[in-house]
Amino acid sequence: MQAPTANRPGPVPGSDHPASFASQQPPDYPADALAAGQSGTVVLLVTVGADGSPIRVVVEKSSHVRSLDRAAVEAAKTWRFRPAVRRGQYADAVVRVPVTFNLDTQPEASGIDEVVLSRNGVRPSADAPRRLAFARGESVHVLMTHHLPAGSRVDLVWRWLGDGQVASPLVLHRQSVVVGASNLRSVDVSFKPPQGWRPGHYGLLLRLDDKPVGVLGFDVR
Repeated sequence: MQAPTANRPGPVPGSDHPASFASQQPPDYPADALAAGQSGTVVLLVTVGADGSPIRVVVEKSSHVRSLDRAAVEAAKTWRFRPAVRRGQYADAVVRVPVTFNLDTQPEASGIDEVVLSRNGVRPSADAPRRLAFARGESVHVLMTHHLPAGSRVDLVWRWLGDGQVASPLVLHRQSVVVGASNLRSVDVSFKPPQGWRPGHYGLLLRLDDKPVGVLGFDVR
């Protein structure tokens, strides 16, 4: 997903040659924050040792969502860095890393090019709002272009996130699409609850071969 993204670390005063990422696994989007429609940015201070490992991770600026802060910190503990160099020697250094959790992120997984929501399977115009609003009786279409190998499985999890007054995480439906000859470059799937949509906020979680790769949000009025 992407869900979340960790930006390139920036130097903190005192690092002549700051550390940089060697490997970085983005954090998973916490289920409770996803269900509640919560997003935000966590700014971390990571002390990187002379061997490139994170010695200490602290939150410099909170997202004000505890689970997002915790997910960012736990992910940072697994990162590996190219250590800072000071006076020709590897040295401990501190880097500042913003980690963003965004409910409306495009997948960054290799092989998925773009995913958009639409009504009636018609691609939204360029000037359409980024977050679409649907009527209770409409079907929501998911248009995905990709270059995935045959046999790849994309799972779609439709969640009702609440009505703005009460957050009530509820999984409405799960769909799976297996890439084959008939959908080798594009996928168009749709969903509408049997009784129609309930007004409120929704999130569509995409998983590629069991790995979260993106979240798209929409509203029903």
